[in-house]
Amino acid sequence: MALEPGDTPKGKLPPFEVAKAVAFEAVLTQMEKHTGKSCWELLGMGKKEFTAKQLQVVGGGRPTGRAVQKHWTKVKGDDKWVPGKKPDNQGGRPSQITQAQKQAIADKAMALKKEKIAPTSEKVRACLPKKTLNKATSEYISDNTIYRVFKTMCYDA
Repeated sequence: MALEPGDTPKGKLPPFEVAKAVAFEAVLTQMEKHTGKSCWELLGMGKKEFTAKQLQVVGGGRPTGRAVQKHWTKVKGDDKWVPGKKPDNQGGRPSQITQAQKQAIADKAMALKKEKIAPTSEKVRACLPKKTLNKATSEYISDNTIYRVFKTMCYDA
């Protein structure tokens, strides 16, 4: 978990600024309850706009009230929220083959290359029939997936 602004893309709020936004929201809400007045009566502007004026995005400038609201919504109801920590569920479809299967495919492709044989998906499947099965569907993994493994895990020696 890094709270470094260098890890944040330009135009986005760094984690410590997000933490400030969450703190401002909590304080302003408590002030509204304590005084019995709305944020507009106390400050002359809404919570989102006031908070946005107190924050700075990477690369300079201020966020919009809508961007501040987005962070408040993300944090609300999450007891384990920590600034800068990525959510447990990143979304997206889970990988259909394991890292071990990918490594075995890459190793076999490199071995074929060393023997001066062109590594193709058919040759890898013939050598590794069980490692090239998708465990969820019990069918062979696609040529595209095998070629993606070649591209990312194989190298020229």
